[in-house]
Amino acid sequence: KKQSSVSLMAQQAINLENFDPKRKKGPLLNSPRSIEACRRQGIDPQELAYKDLEEFKKEKKGKPIEPAILKAHWEHQEERRKEKVRILVEERNQLMEEEAQGLWDFSKPMKSSMSKKSPEASVMKSSLSGGKSQMVVTDSAMIEREKKQLEKIKIKQQAEIQQMMEYELKLEETRKANEEKMIKQKQKEEEKRKELMRKQKLAEEEKRKKELEKARKAELEAELQRRKQQELAEEEQRKNELERQKLRQKEIEQKRREEEQRRKQEEFKRQTEKILLEQQQMVDQKKKLMEMKDEERKEFLRQQQ
Repeated sequence: KKQSSVSLMAQQAINLENFDPKRKKGPLLNSPRSIEACRRQGIDPQELAYKDLEEFKKEKKGKPIEPAILKAHWEHQEERRKEKVRILVEERNQLMEEEAQGLWDFSKPMKSSMSKKSPEASVMKSSLSGGKSQMVVTDSAMIEREKKQLEKIKIKQQAEIQQMMEYELKLEETRKANEEKMIKQKQKEEEKRKELMRKQKLAEEEKRKKELEKARKAELEAELQRRKQQELAEEEQRKNELERQKLRQKEIEQKRREEEQRRKQEEFKRQTEKILLEQQQMVDQKKKLMEMKDEERKEFLRQQQ
């Protein structure tokens, strides 16, 4: 069961090599070596948490800071965070070398001097309930190491304070430079705006002249077009009148031809009827003659009997 617990802790160990700086819940670190490295360097593990620009802006809420300066301040803080991670990784590597030399034993729980407020301190506190520190260094060596660590932390804090002061001065210089730049930029923009307005006014005047000239040409063109359309309409009217006259003449000629054709047809009909009548008369005469001959023949035959 003890081996299973140790194995589980090993699987869940979060150290400086694999921790997630964007983690919002739970401790950022719970590895003894990583937490000891933080203790030695006097760095709270929460200082390693990543904060994006929006989170950083919320922390500075209420303070009138220009966006460019705010972003520069955030970038500076992010660089410091990365630098702290780099320093802690080097310290952890040093601890691992000391452990290899038998100076430390991290296989069992050890006391931590981390802040009680940090999640990492809670993790270490829970692991301290079962036993004492397993350090194998002597008391004098421990005292000497602690003195060196405190001196190191003091020097580091002084360096950070000096760095922060220099950074604040640099920010102030940057702010003033930005203000001067903005004033010059506004002056240039004002001059540019005036020049643009002057050019725009000239362009509008030129455009108005062109539009007037265009309107005059359009009016003249429209008048010419109107006259041309009128001439075309009159010409079309003359053509239509000629066509109508030609059509009337054709109609008269057609009626004359039809009348002549009708007269010829009636004359042909009369001639045909006359011929047919004459032919009928001739047929009737022949028939009558044949009937007479037939009677004579019959009379002759009766006499012969």
